Amino acid sequence: MTIKNKDPLAKVIIDCKGPSGTAVSIVGQAALWLKWQGKSNIEIGNIIGDMLSIDYNHIIKIFDQQFGEFCDLIK
Repeated sequence: MTIKNKDPLAKVIIDCKGPSGTAVSIVGQAALWLKWQGKSNIEIGNIIGDMLSIDYNHIIKIFDQQFGEFCDLIK
């Protein structure tokens, strides 16, 4: 057996059909990652407010714009 180190450049994958792909889960993950990125509460509120302004597809679109470089969403 070989134990491999996790690739630090590997993308996070979220399955939109699983429990981590619900609107609540995705918005919650976004809020957490925005906080980790050092965004202010106002910036986080604006982005989350935008995510919640229309529908699930809009949540996905904004999430991808914000985190697409290190996270892939699978439908």
